[in-house]
Amino acid sequence: MTDPIAAGAKQAKPKRMVVGVLSIVFGIINLFVIGYLDFDVLSPLILPKDYCYYHLHDIPWWVELFYLSGSSNGHPDGSIFHYFLVFILSLSLGFIASRALINKFSNK
Repeated sequence: MTDPIAAGAKQAKPKRMVVGVLSIVFGIINLFVIGYLDFDVLSPLILPKDYCYYHLHDIPWWVELFYLSGSSNGHPDGSIFHYFLVFILSLSLGFIASRALINKFSNK
């Protein structure tokens, strides 16, 4: 006779492993997509074309938070916080996408 609790535990482990692998895969895909959208589409739209613009003008707080690092010398090139935020956002969206995909196909 098989133990139903042990059988349920055996089935739960592969599902967790699939969720983990899919989370990493979707996280990497999202990292490239969000990175492209952020650095090649969004940043050129909101930052001035002249990188020396902030030498003579006041720096808005959001530019200082997301784009200026301690060694940037006033040029908006990206801060550690900005890169960390993109990384965490992509991993979170990857986890959400993998969970949604697994729930969609496991209910059928």
